[in-house]
Amino acid sequence: MVKIFKQRDSAAPAPKLKTRDQAKAQIEGIDHNLTLEFGQTLVWIRAIQLGTATGIAANLVSADALEAKTTIAAVLRKRLKAHKAVSKIVLPKRLTYSEDEFSSAHAKVNEIFQLANSKSNREGQLGTFIVGGLLDDLAAVLVENTVSSSEVIVDALPASLGIDKYHRVIATAIEEDPKVANVLALWGRRLLGDALLVVRAALKGATTGIDFEAEIAPLIAELISSHTRRMYALGLTA
Repeated sequence: MVKIFKQRDSAAPAPKLKTRDQAKAQIEGIDHNLTLEFGQTLVWIRAIQLGTATGIAANLVSADALEAKTTIAAVLRKRLKAHKAVSKIVLPKRLTYSEDEFSSAHAKVNEIFQLANSKSNREGQLGTFIVGGLLDDLAAVLVENTVSSSEVIVDALPASLGIDKYHRVIATAIEEDPKVANVLALWGRRLLGDALLVVRAALKGATTGIDFEAEIAPLIAELISSHTRRMYALGLTA
């Protein structure tokens, strides 16, 4: 099976969004029949940017170290800029989506970030790193499988959305108190299952086959692999 995402470095940065042609060449050979309409993809891309920004903002408030606050503030600025850019995208002719669809998607994304930030500030930072990274991976999958005009979204977003900067913040916290590693590892495993429910919701209805579970299984496996690399890069078991 050809992998969607390349092997990552120690900071495990989020994947770069690609044009439809680039994505098609890279995912050729993966056994799935995903096809998303532009409106569906844009709804979820908008929801991911806004929901992630909200999660990052919560981390900024709770962070107790100046260096962490500085890093998180920079990530938040970048995410808000991305959300603004995506919100300005105009749908191509004959394509529509409702604000109710966006509100529903945003509610799901916002709920998982509320869960991610429901513990201590260290767990909240790891939660945003895990959920934000997974949803950025999902954004790449959505764009890769959009039937037309996905280049408009690619052009609106920066190549990196900055969530990889969290790696240093969390690594520093673990260095200062190695005892938190086990707690963080357990929290990461809990969050993965809940975050994957959001992934499934975003991909629902995006298959032309009759077996949804079989169609999305290879992509779910890739997302879990990316999550595992992020955890291992922090010295945490996934």
